[in-house]
Amino acid sequence: MTAHLAASTLTPTDLAGAISRIQALMKDLRGSVVERDAEIRSLAAAIVASQHVLLLGPPGTGKSYLTRLFCDALGLGSDFFQILMTKYTVPEEVFGPYSLAGLEHDQYRRVTKGYAAESSVFFADECFKANSSILNSLLTLLNEGEFDNGGVRSKVPLQLCVGASNEFPADDSLNALRDRFLLCHWVSPIKNRSAKRSLFFGGGKKVTAKLSPADVAVLRAACDAVAVPDVVQDAMMDLADELEREHGITASDRRWRQATSLVRASAVLDGRDVATPRDLSILAHVLWRTVEERATVGAVVAQFVSPKLGEAMKLYDAAVEMVGKIDRKATGQQATAALGNANSELQKIAKSIRALGTGDAEIVDYAEKVAAMQRDVGREVARRLGLDAF
Repeated sequence: MTAHLAASTLTPTDLAGAISRIQALMKDLRGSVVERDAEIRSLAAAIVASQHVLLLGPPGTGKSYLTRLFCDALGLGSDFFQILMTKYTVPEEVFGPYSLAGLEHDQYRRVTKGYAAESSVFFADECFKANSSILNSLLTLLNEGEFDNGGVRSKVPLQLCVGASNEFPADDSLNALRDRFLLCHWVSPIKNRSAKRSLFFGGGKKVTAKLSPADVAVLRAACDAVAVPDVVQDAMMDLADELEREHGITASDRRWRQATSLVRASAVLDGRDVATPRDLSILAHVLWRTVEERATVGAVVAQFVSPKLGEAMKLYDAAVEMVGKIDRKATGQQATAALGNANSELQKIAKSIRALGTGDAEIVDYAEKVAAMQRDVGREVARRLGLDAF
């Protein structure tokens, strides 16, 4: 288990090095896995804040690939445990078989070495297929960080659990497991055509950055020490009030309290020891429970973080929707004209986003993504007009 350090024992050099390495890791991952920036930041925040991440979405969207890349970079490969759950999975496959020597003495004790209870990183693929014989132990493992073995409850070395599923929980009995994952993402197939081009035809950047267990300990100590000023506290409470009052979306007191650790972790990832309203962005992946709530929570959180960022998100979503409606199979003058109109509209949207604030990295990122869409549509227009050869 990663040792817990007191904030007072940190040196500026230790902290600066750890922050530099986790930022380098996030950068490498963004270069290797396209259109997964939010998921990458959540994984990094989770390891800093001692929380867990749930990745939902259809097969083939890179959930397992991203998880493995991130976990390999933690330098805990030998302590990485992965299992694909099915309705036939038995506890022995997750927690280890019973000790034969123990059974000889009427002791029901599992051999846990190499299984979930002795792993630093646990990837539970198709986690909602876990049956009742596994579920209770899994809940204790994730929530309390403990495991019952032969009548003895002991602490586990678990640093991070990533759950993945192609679907939401099928029944209410699995909601408790869903709640153990503070961060949750719906991982959709890649939408941006330029990102698809990079995925299909690019080699992808190799992930060379590493984060050691010592780095994790340093970052966690720094996370504990991050100050959350009144302006951020008030914004969080106002956010809770608006979601409940205007949209009927609520979260438990426990979830809100845990969410504060992620706000602190977000500050650490940016190299700060004081949280700002911008750190509330991560709550967009904490407070939604259903697909219907996801977009609402994201929009409301963005408005609290920055009204301009919220507007940039809306404009970007409009651009994505516009590009998604383009019929690229259609031919003829009318189809080419429609592409030309889309090209012009995308130029206007990118310009509108830039006008919201060129000094805001997230706003600039949205503008660049729309500009990439515009360039792609522009190339298609040029090709149809026979201008691509010039």
